[in-house]
Amino acid sequence: MDLEDVGSSPITRPMNVFYMLTLSSMVFCIGVWGLLTCRRNIMILLMSLEIMYLAANLNFACYTYCYGDIMGIIFIIYTLTIVGAESCIGLSLIATYYVIHKDVSINTMEVLRR
Repeated sequence: MDLEDVGSSPITRPMNVFYMLTLSSMVFCIGVWGLLTCRRNIMILLMSLEIMYLAANLNFACYTYCYGDIMGIIFIIYTLTIVGAESCIGLSLIATYYVIHKDVSINTMEVLRR
């Protein structure tokens, strides 16, 4: 067995950047699909946004792995902190709205604009 054969094994071969970017784009497309198809339930909309944010972070992680730079990881930590705070505030607003109105449909939230 040559040294060239050891690196060609699917188990020992490093992850290809193309596969990581493909996975990231597929996850992002799932999030966009969730946003476009479900326009009535706000919880599914928030989950779709979170999926899109995580796909973007996976993209940053891919480029960090590719270039060996630490700034991508720092940006990932920063964006995960912001996204976590955003989802916490959004969920608390939705829970408060549900306690008051007993419904979380987007159609009933149109009243808040007036």
